[in-house]
Amino acid sequence: LKIPLIVAPKNKVGINLTKYVNNLNEENCKTLKKDIKIKMPSTVPGFVTRQFEALIPATLIVILFLILRLIFEATPYGTVSNFIVTVIQMPLTNIGTTFIGTIFITVLNSILWFFGIHGTAVIDSFMGPLWYAARFANLDIFQTAADAARPYIATQDFANLIIFLGGTGNTVSLALIMAFKCKSKRLKSLGKLSFLPGIFNVNEPVIFGLPLVLNPMMAIPFFIVPLVTVGISFAAMFFGLVPYPTGVTVPWTMPAPFGGWMMCADIRGGILQLIVLVIGGLIYYPFINALDQQYLKEESAEAQTELKE
Repeated sequence: LKIPLIVAPKNKVGINLTKYVNNLNEENCKTLKKDIKIKMPSTVPGFVTRQFEALIPATLIVILFLILRLIFEATPYGTVSNFIVTVIQMPLTNIGTTFIGTIFITVLNSILWFFGIHGTAVIDSFMGPLWYAARFANLDIFQTAADAARPYIATQDFANLIIFLGGTGNTVSLALIMAFKCKSKRLKSLGKLSFLPGIFNVNEPVIFGLPLVLNPMMAIPFFIVPLVTVGISFAAMFFGLVPYPTGVTVPWTMPAPFGGWMMCADIRGGILQLIVLVIGGLIYYPFINALDQQYLKEESAEAQTELKE
């Protein structure tokens, strides 16, 4: 039984609210039918009996949600959807998309990945709605006037193309160094394998292949690079060097600099991505070089052992 008793706008909140209410109605109806129903004689056909059994539960549900609807219509919010957006979603969005909130999420994401947990999936589960709300707010203004000031820096696209640029930890620059600068066979082969996925912001080969998981030597740059990336990007947009994200949807797999260019509708967004990639590579270099020297010694020792045998 699905009765649209809550009038909701056709946005993400409204659609999700409608789905939730319909599912709730259906579950409530099933529960009430067990206890409150009109019993029909056994001679009545089954399909008729089922209709009468649902009559009282459906009536009670209709009355309940009509009362809720009238209550919210009497408030300044007008609808349940507007209430959720105004009272819950937008305040959380304003907090979660600040510089401090974005830095906290960036650190948490790195911590989760360091311990082998898919941080991006975990973070997106609770930050996704806030980032999407910020994206839509920017998009509404961009569609009205392309040159008008937009309110949010941290949107879903900023997360995909800045926070998670090259994969968590900005590891595409690390993969590039391993592929073309490192001398050990282990790192060079891994770099060549992981560089291409890294261009499309997929970095599991580096995370689990190097590995970066529970690797104390690489932990320092793995935590520092995302913070530097977010700090530089936030500052560049806040001080007007790079436009804020437009809110236009950009695939999270879009390579730099095209992703940043599309996100900001300005080539400066792409240049920003290239700059933070280079800086990330410079931070990673001394650490991966030390690891490369260690692996070279191990490979040399293994080669000498094989010759003696």
